[in-house]
Amino acid sequence: MTRASTDGNVDIVDHRVPPGYAPPLHIHRNQDEIFYVIDGHFAVRCGDDHWQAGPGSLVFLPRGIAHGFRLSKDAPGRTLLINAPAGFADLISELGESTSELLIPGPDVAMPTPERTKEVSEKHGIFGA
Repeated sequence: MTRASTDGNVDIVDHRVPPGYAPPLHIHRNQDEIFYVIDGHFAVRCGDDHWQAGPGSLVFLPRGIAHGFRLSKDAPGRTLLINAPAGFADLISELGESTSELLIPGPDVAMPTPERTKEVSEKHGIFGA
């Protein structure tokens, strides 16, 4: 679900992550982030709070507060990543490559460089903490 189909109010990303994945601590300037855990076990941090989230958990990460997570190394994870208002899906589209399959990329697929990720993230209102 994208900005176009919700009049800019919300976007939803089927977020599939490899074992051990952890984005750097970051702050969303424009969106509140919610994720519903489908698979995997996540160690979540938001501000000074830390907790564990497994399948069936709903995680709320408000805009303006540094947050991040680390997926356990045991298995891949999957969440429905919901952002309001819309905007995060635009970042993912700009950084990623289109595919017709819903699979976690293998180790042979090149990830965007940290410099490119930082540049595109900042363009979309997401900054390192």
